[in-house]
Amino acid sequence: MISVVTKRRQGWHEVFERTSLMFDTNKFKRSVKDWVRDNPSATVDELVDYCEELIPAQYFNNYSWLVEQTKGWYQHVLDTRKSNRLMDDLSSEDVA
Repeated sequence: MISVVTKRRQGWHEVFERTSLMFDTNKFKRSVKDWVRDNPSATVDELVDYCEELIPAQYFNNYSWLVEQTKGWYQHVLDTRKSNRLMDDLSSEDVA
């Protein structure tokens, strides 16, 4: 959780207000999974761009690890898809 302190003037007095802000990592993960489902041929770089847009600037330093984690996960997804296609190709050659 991140706390933001704002200062404003009220007459001759300065008023400080603390607001607690949270970044919803579950919403981030759901959005990424939906994006991957909607963009099945996307590259890792395109996903990274999308992930960076999902994280508001004030949270980016604290949550940039999510981008790296997602990048690694998506590379694994792409590698698995490629491996599965190769296996399918080999299977279809055996039949022919």
